[in-house]
This record gives sequence, C-alpha cells and structure tokens, in this order.
Amino acid sequence: MEHSGIPLGLVLLTGFAFCAYYAAVLYFETKLLSPVRVNSLYEMSFVVLGKSSIYLVAGIVFLSSFGVVMIYFIVFRDICASIVT
Repeated sequence: MEHSGIPLGLVLLTGFAFCAYYAAVLYFETKLLSPVRVNSLYEMSFVVLGKSSIYLVAGIVFLSSFGVVMIYFIVFRDICASIVT
C-alpha cells in the first residue's frame, strides 16, 4: 500500500480540500464585507485593489485555463498512444 502512493494521495487530497474550503470562506467573507454589492471576482478585485487588479485576475484565470487545457491534451495523447500500441 505504501508503494502505490495512496497515503500520500489522501493527504494531498485532504490538504487541497481544506485549501478550497478556506478560499471559499475568504471569498464569501470578502463579499459580505464589501462596501458595494459585487457579483464576480473582477468586481471584487476592482473594489478592493483597484483597476490593475482586474488584469491580474484575468491573467490568473487565463493561465489556469491554459494549464487545464494542456493537461487535457497530455492525458489524451497518452491514452491515444496506449490504444495504438
């Protein structure tokens, strides 16, 4: 069981779940404490940090989306290579 990586995977999964929960709590607390009603991360960043933060949020979203697409294509390539051989 130790060689399969299951314990490390469970620890990492628990850690990422905690980080996601904490990020959601911070998001909702910031939304409640905002002086105006905000509907998106872009609006929230504009209210809290100013105009340049909109570009920062857009860049982070772009890089995350690009990374997800790259992972998808890498997995697709590996699956196709295993089917062909």
